[in-house]
Amino acid sequence: MSKKLFSIFNVNKQPSSSSVVSVCTNVIDDTYPDDTLSSSQGIIATVESINIASDYNDSTFTSIGFNNWKKLSGSRGKKGNKQSKLHGHSTSKQHLTCMAKWEAYISTIRTGSVHSQVASSHKLLVEKNVQCIKTLVDITLFLSCQRLAFRGHEESKLSLNHGNFKEICSLIAKHYPEFAEKFQNTTNYTSHAVQDEFANLCAKNIRHKIIKEIEDTKVFSIMCDEARCFKQEQMSLCVRYTVGLNIVELFLGFIVVSDKQDAEFLSAHIFA
Repeated sequence: MSKKLFSIFNVNKQPSSSSVVSVCTNVIDDTYPDDTLSSSQGIIATVESINIASDYNDSTFTSIGFNNWKKLSGSRGKKGNKQSKLHGHSTSKQHLTCMAKWEAYISTIRTGSVHSQVASSHKLLVEKNVQCIKTLVDITLFLSCQRLAFRGHEESKLSLNHGNFKEICSLIAKHYPEFAEKFQNTTNYTSHAVQDEFANLCAKNIRHKIIKEIEDTKVFSIMCDEARCFKQEQMSLCVRYTVGLNIVELFLGFIVVSDKQDAEFLSAHIFA
């Protein structure tokens, strides 16, 4: 004889917020390992549980309960094909269906619903994508700080050199499998347009920091100079200010001035 938990599902009660199932153990043999008995003053009571036995009509195991222990324990025997209450219940279609629902419910509690699993998977994917983008931005900053070209003359699959940006990506992919997985995809955020966007976003962020330092200093000067190229007329724009006792001189960018180069036009673009 050993203690076993037997489950009986109540069709008339909804689960409480504090607990899904409330049971008491009784000395029962190992014949029916699926059920749970709750005992109070010698009467088999129902167990507050989830509403999964809505089509089960045997009130003995759902709402009323009983205290005839002979029929419960199987002392009726199998004479005349009569089975004990527990044996008949444990092999019934309704009970097996309820047990399948119960096991599915417990599995959902442990591993989460399909929706929560999909949400967790999506969250993990987003985190991996963010980490990949951070790596690409770091490559952009590295090449910019070292004043190295991003692209090569030939970046096809047959080329021996795909440019500094993609070659550094290949180097990182050798040591980090998660980055390699993203880098080998068709959409890997290494196209020329994306490289330019990374560079522009980094430049915009740097300009904001420079402007913040100038606002704190409140005193600065602007330096402009001609920077002609073979296609258009440009003007370089630099600022000069102090941080503490240190003089800082930084380049902000180029301004296209091909249309006009008079004072009014240039000043309008400088302070735009």
